[in-house]
Amino acid sequence: MKLEASDYLRIFWKRRIVFAVLVVICAGLSVAVIATSPRRYTASAEMFVATQSGTSANDLDQASAFTQDTIQSYAAIVATPAVLNTVAARLHVPGGEPKLAHDVSATAASGTVLVTISVTADSAARAASLANAVGASFAVVAPSLELPSQTGTSAIRITRVSPARPPATPSSPDKRIDLAFGVLAGVLLGMLAALLRESLDTRLRTAKELADATGVPVLGTISFDAAARGHGFTMISHQSSVQGEAYRQLRTTLKFLDINRPVKSILVTSAVTGEGKTTTAANLAISLSETGATVVFVDADFRRPSDMSHFGLSPPTNGGVTTVLIGQASAETMVRPWRGEQLFVLPAGPSPPNPSELLGSDAMRVLLARLNSHFDFVVIDTPPLLPVTDAAVLTPYVDGVILVAGWGVVRRDEVQRAAHQLHDIQARLLGTVLNRVPVRQARADGYYSEYGSSSVHARADPQDAQRAGR
Repeated sequence: MKLEASDYLRIFWKRRIVFAVLVVICAGLSVAVIATSPRRYTASAEMFVATQSGTSANDLDQASAFTQDTIQSYAAIVATPAVLNTVAARLHVPGGEPKLAHDVSATAASGTVLVTISVTADSAARAASLANAVGASFAVVAPSLELPSQTGTSAIRITRVSPARPPATPSSPDKRIDLAFGVLAGVLLGMLAALLRESLDTRLRTAKELADATGVPVLGTISFDAAARGHGFTMISHQSSVQGEAYRQLRTTLKFLDINRPVKSILVTSAVTGEGKTTTAANLAISLSETGATVVFVDADFRRPSDMSHFGLSPPTNGGVTTVLIGQASAETMVRPWRGEQLFVLPAGPSPPNPSELLGSDAMRVLLARLNSHFDFVVIDTPPLLPVTDAAVLTPYVDGVILVAGWGVVRRDEVQRAAHQLHDIQARLLGTVLNRVPVRQARADGYYSEYGSSSVHARADPQDAQRAGR
């Protein structure tokens, strides 16, 4: 999946804790290195190199040009044994000339006749003393290397114009640079860790990821607040809330998906368990009934049927869908009204030994056709697609399918497999719903606002969510 700039920002924000921890750790390591590193001081002496050649203006210009052209060669002489051996012996440098050569550097700015000699040592005074001593040795050795003039003296004269003085602060460790390097390393490591964790964690957490995985539109998002317990379905307990309005917008979206192919019977399923499809199906059924349409909620999850407590109904004792399918009861006797004459519930009934065969039977086709003729909408709750084939065998009997994806529960490849399975059997996949989005995440991603949106805040406790997550 190709990532855009906004995707990277979202990833870094989502992984901001890991990001911040790595930055703090790297910065802390930098501080520790700075605190434990030995202090080193650098002192510099500046030497003036002149060439004596006649007294005329032309001679002086030529001498100056010659010196400027060869100044880099003079700077290279500074760190040679010819200059440093005497200094190392006289000042008792541990390690001798090789060690001193490691701590000495010389630079010459282009277009000038100045050589700057810098020496680094463990103390400020020692650095200044060594720099002045190296400068003095350089002033003696360099002229002796030049061919003598006709007068028998060297044409090169080296003068110290700025003696080295003990520096007030150490040259290393450089606190600002080292700390900046640590913070930068932490930032880079944090970015890599965030991207690595994102690539390894394929669980869906955004509507864009869901749309990219399925290739169909996201009809809505449903936020979930685990702190709000025991309130049942949102459309039952919070009809006038922003969350209830979100389900109404989901209802409106379904009505306008394709005006040439209206949707009456809707199958609601998911890729795996625990994604909240039952809650979504029930709230959708309730919102459809609010328009004055007659709606029947069919529990076709024979493997883990709902106990109907979400609707405030007592558990069924005399059967349901399965008893109708085997001819032991009629649909009219099994359908139970809920709060008036608009919404009805058809329980699953006793669990059969062959759920898939029963759901794909002619009896099920006839039952759904009968319900379609008596109700304006039929909302069917089915088992997940990937573990069993129950939902797949029902798709030829319905007008469309809604695939519910649980935030942080289902993985991209699982959603993709479920969508491909529906496409392979030529089912009409109307769209998807991203369910159980944490409230804070939903607000951060802009899924809903103060005056309404296409998301829902499902106020259910974890047990309700687990039962509804089939």
